[in-house]
Amino acid sequence: MLQADPVDVLTSVARLVAEAPSLRDVVAGLAGTLRAPIPFERLHVLRLDRADSFVLYTAREAGNAEVTKHLVGDPATQMDAVDETARSRIVCTIRQGARVHGALWLTSAKEGAFCSAHQKLMDSVVDLLGLAFEHDAIVERDKLRRERIDSLRGLLRTMAGALDIRHVFDKVSEVVRGGLPHDMLVITSWGEDGTSFRIYAMAGATADADFFEPQQLFGDDLAQLQRDAYVIHDAEAEVPPSSVRGKIFRRFGVRSALRVPMPLGTKIFGSLFFLSRQTDRFSEEDVDFANRVADHLALALSHEQLAEAARSQAESRETAARLEAQVATLTRELESRS
Repeated sequence: MLQADPVDVLTSVARLVAEAPSLRDVVAGLAGTLRAPIPFERLHVLRLDRADSFVLYTAREAGNAEVTKHLVGDPATQMDAVDETARSRIVCTIRQGARVHGALWLTSAKEGAFCSAHQKLMDSVVDLLGLAFEHDAIVERDKLRRERIDSLRGLLRTMAGALDIRHVFDKVSEVVRGGLPHDMLVITSWGEDGTSFRIYAMAGATADADFFEPQQLFGDDLAQLQRDAYVIHDAEAEVPPSSVRGKIFRRFGVRSALRVPMPLGTKIFGSLFFLSRQTDRFSEEDVDFANRVADHLALALSHEQLAEAARSQAESRETAARLEAQVATLTRELESRS
């Protein structure tokens, strides 16, 4: 039976969710609040982070919560491995509508420690805990937004003094990683014929000179020269190993990718790839930031082309001046001889 009024318990939980500054504080406070009505020893909260990972909060005593990150499928993260002494459990799914955010469960070393009244109270608690998850997600999104703004500012400073983006591309990758973590950053340029491409710049890996030579595309590979952004969650499952992308991904151990086009004026210069050696590292929510990075890099490429055009014009003027001087010299020689 419950050892406290459920209404009072839920009121305390609601106040905790509204006032606690972080999800970790919510979990720690929740353990202290629920110990009075429910005789448990450990409280666990699992928050789904991505498709392949999650965060586990474990409260062993009031005011203390441990936080660990795990990969889905890791044997060490199974319930029995997390709490080997547990003989009784109450498990509740934390969801909002059809979307599952995680789970909450209580454990005890005693058999039959929990009853239906305990389960009913926990079902009400997880409804409030879902609000804490949503609040935590809003805080993290705001934090990520600030990090990405700072990352774009750093990107502008990095490119400000560079006439060739390839000379600072490692630094570009390092700066951008603060807004969108990745293992490799790659720029490709499309050929004028519309059927070929080459690696223009690459950070996070090295390759011999032949790797940067133009590559002709056919069939399905040729269809990849398009303007739409896309996300590859699992390269081994989604990209044929015999394709050009498949060969490159397997060469560098790439498991997931985010690709956005790099517009240059009214044309497309090529593509910007964010690559990771983890599956499902990127999502559609990352596309907007990737497009902003591509726009910044395209601006730098535009400056490169303008600088190259200015150098070519200067060289042409110097060549014309030399030819003009040579013609004048020959004319004088001819006149003196005649």
